[in-house]
Amino acid sequence: MTRHTLAVFVAAAFTSASCFAQGNQTVLEDFKPSTLNQPGQEFP
Repeated sequence: MTRHTLAVFVAAAFTSASCFAQGNQTVLEDFKPSTLNQPGQEFP
């Protein structure tokens, strides 16, 4: 392998390893409506 190919492979390995960094956290259902919402208005 050339150095360039090795460098690309190592960079791809480090980049893809960061995708698995998120834990198995549950989603919090604490959403609140915005104070800027206008009652009775349709979505654009």
